[in-house]
Amino acid sequence: MATAGSRETDTKRWFSTHFVLAVIGGAAMIVGSFLNWAGPVRGTHTYIRALWDPEFTTGELLRSVGFVMILLGSFVILGALFGAGWISLLASILGVAVVILFVVEVLRGSSSMGDLHMGLWLSLAGAVLATLGGLSRRNIFGSGP
Repeated sequence: MATAGSRETDTKRWFSTHFVLAVIGGAAMIVGSFLNWAGPVRGTHTYIRALWDPEFTTGELLRSVGFVMILLGSFVILGALFGAGWISLLASILGVAVVILFVVEVLRGSSSMGDLHMGLWLSLAGAVLATLGGLSRRNIFGSGP
């Protein structure tokens, strides 16, 4: 039989797991956006058409895939800060989708997996971490609050 004190400890543990994973994941999504994604091109310089067109070009920050990841990473962190786990979960899942779309288009073009660089993988790792944090908040991994 669980006591009120043990429930409070469980709640703090699950909240802190969600919070830590979301903040680390969101930060990784943001930092990865400023690093190279494909060849020498940074995520913040990769035009957003790269998500659906294999013949993409470089673009400015506000029209870049990196800007999308910066926004999503910010939503992940803000969702964790304000206790809105569904925002963190949704933004992190969209972050994973952005990376998958980008990889598919790079591979559809004339590039290979070897042309994908650290920034892309860091953004993916951050999105996956934040998704795991959001899922832990949703009580999917077992007992929790």
